[in-house]
Amino acid sequence: MSERFRERDVGDTIRFESELFSTLPFKDEENLTDADNISVNIEKRDGSKVVDDATPVEHEEGLYFYEWDTVGLEATQYKVSVFVRQGDAEQETSAFIELVD
Repeated sequence: MSERFRERDVGDTIRFESELFSTLPFKDEENLTDADNISVNIEKRDGSKVVDDATPVEHEEGLYFYEWDTVGLEATQYKVSVFVRQGDAEQETSAFIELVD
């Protein structure tokens, strides 16, 4: 599996947005819902963390965002992970960013 990286310039502020839906059993409906806990981790390709367990801002019910200021960071590849916990369930969503000069 190859990883695809989105390129951004060092010094950019990158905004990540996340929506959390709950699905009603036996229905084709989804509703935005609040998470019990949501956090963001960002690490360099070598595994060293540059953001550890940051809390995104809740924009409105079920809609969250996190702004990552990349000023002064190394031009390299980063993995951005968003962890959502709702009840006993936990989900991780990841994206890959390559900062370039």
